[in-house]
Amino acid sequence: AWQEGARLAALRPASRGTAVLKKLLNLNVLKAAAAVVLIGVGATAAYHKITTPNVSTYATAVGGHRTLTLPDGTVIELNTDTVVSIANDLAERRVWLTKGEALFEVKHDARHPFTVIAGDHKVTDLGTKFVVRQTAGSVEVALIEGRAQFESIGGSAPRSTELAPGEVAVATGNSMSVTKLPVKQVADELAWRQGLLVFDSTTLADAVAEFNRYNTDKIVIRDPSLLRLRVNGTFPVHARHDFAEVARAVFGLRAQDKDSEILISH
Repeated sequence: AWQEGARLAALRPASRGTAVLKKLLNLNVLKAAAAVVLIGVGATAAYHKITTPNVSTYATAVGGHRTLTLPDGTVIELNTDTVVSIANDLAERRVWLTKGEALFEVKHDARHPFTVIAGDHKVTDLGTKFVVRQTAGSVEVALIEGRAQFESIGGSAPRSTELAPGEVAVATGNSMSVTKLPVKQVADELAWRQGLLVFDSTTLADAVAEFNRYNTDKIVIRDPSLLRLRVNGTFPVHARHDFAEVARAVFGLRAQDKDSEILISH
């Protein structure tokens, strides 16, 4: 209609009435456009309010360690390079582990189950103390005390198992396995709470991978034939040079500092 009106106006001299009409039409168009924008913004805000959970997010840097105490008495310890989001709704009692590793000492409440979601997997407290660790391809849950339900909530074939103390479940996109660990090994895997790494006949590859989790400066094994060597010992998480010195002394290897790396080779 505006286009047709413009054509008609072009056929006669401009007048004050035409100018006023044009201003009014322009004003109405602007108001309509503004209304559309506001509706869009409002719809977007409403969408985010509905789809985004009300959470608080906490993180540790590489080598960091942080303890959180929730209002219900639950304690969460974050290990190195870890991110968790905690529901602010106290009745929901839900945590999302985005990456890293955390120990959960849950204050049990049968009416309000405590749930940890890690990727496509979920751990539900049944009166529990447990550790959840998420890597790029898997989720690992180690039960320290009590009981916990571990479920895969994604994929075409959901799986579920109830864990007992000392059991460790490892789940990938299409599998889940459960093993029973000796008490000492479970304690060793929690040594990070004291800032320590404990190796008991651990391959050099796995020991180096653990050190690299806690340090921005990395250890690099240059010779693949060394990866299966077995090491024993207890080290502070940041003692990369002490570890390299032990590798040199025990196995006769070379340890060379280069830029931000320690290179280990024959």
